[in-house]
Amino acid sequence: DLRVITLAVFAYATYLQGDATAARVAVEEGLAHPNGPRQLHGFTYARAVHALLECEAGRPQMAEAEARETVIGARQLGLAGLWSAGIAHHSLGQALLQLGRVQEAERELERAEVLRRSNDPRLDHAHTLLALAQARIARGRLTLAATELAAAREHLDGFVDVARLSGLADVVERQLEEARTGSPRAVEPPSPAELAVL
Repeated sequence: DLRVITLAVFAYATYLQGDATAARVAVEEGLAHPNGPRQLHGFTYARAVHALLECEAGRPQMAEAEARETVIGARQLGLAGLWSAGIAHHSLGQALLQLGRVQEAERELERAEVLRRSNDPRLDHAHTLLALAQARIARGRLTLAATELAAAREHLDGFVDVARLSGLADVVERQLEEARTGSPRAVEPPSPAELAVL
């Protein structure tokens, strides 16, 4: 039975299209499915999408709690290095970013980026790159932010209608420009490990 993962992926796609209401209906149906907890990837994915929707609704504390439980659960189930954990780390990073815990957010989003990385255009990878760029900007790491924004835009060029992510890319670009013009201090250089990743 692939119903839970199907509903979770549909909810995420709907969220990326900008319809949080329809996304919530789909993901809550998946979470309420009697066999949900036994469908490990699907249930992990669904809980992470639900946490994203809690961020969207302005409830980052609830989002953090749910995403953190999802990350811990994925680790306990042996899913920590798999694709379904990527969105859980992203959700946790996004919640932490909203809560102003930028260093923790950056760490979670870095993990999400590794798990969601793709050379082919993919919206999930672009989404994480944009969130990670926001965390970099908040920490004054503008060179890394610019690199991640450019990589995200390359992914988005492969798609026609990605309203939420295109809008987010524009927001990140404005934040980057404001950070560049508003701060005369030198930009924090990337570490050797970060350069290796890039």
